[in-house]
Amino acid sequence: MYEERRGTPSRLCFLPTQMQVGVEKYGYSPEKLLNNYRSSFLRNAYGSKKVYLPLKDGTHWYLAVVLTESKQVHLVDSAPMTDRNGNRMKVVGRMMAFLHDLFEKLYSELEKMNEAPNIRNFQLIIPDKVPIQENG
Repeated sequence: MYEERRGTPSRLCFLPTQMQVGVEKYGYSPEKLLNNYRSSFLRNAYGSKKVYLPLKDGTHWYLAVVLTESKQVHLVDSAPMTDRNGNRMKVVGRMMAFLHDLFEKLYSELEKMNEAPNIRNFQLIIPDKVPIQENG
């Protein structure tokens, strides 16, 4: 199935929950992630309109949604904590820089470098209408 769709842009790309851990804890490079996930999570990365990247802060998960057409990153957090915002913004910054490098590598391999999204310059948006999670 992957071979049939190669070169055909997909609309959505869902990245693995373990990606952030691999990058931040184990120092995974874009090349290593491409090798590990090319035929699974990254098979729809080229040309995707939305990229979903789960992020973790201790025991709390939140989601970065990268919108390639509007050049935005939406940070969706059902349990925002003002005392953790600084740390979460640093994580988002590091992971968006890594995602930029990952997409650059992928597009380069496909010889479509001029089409690679410049994720580092995307606008960060924190929606104000996210349902808030109750404690417990």
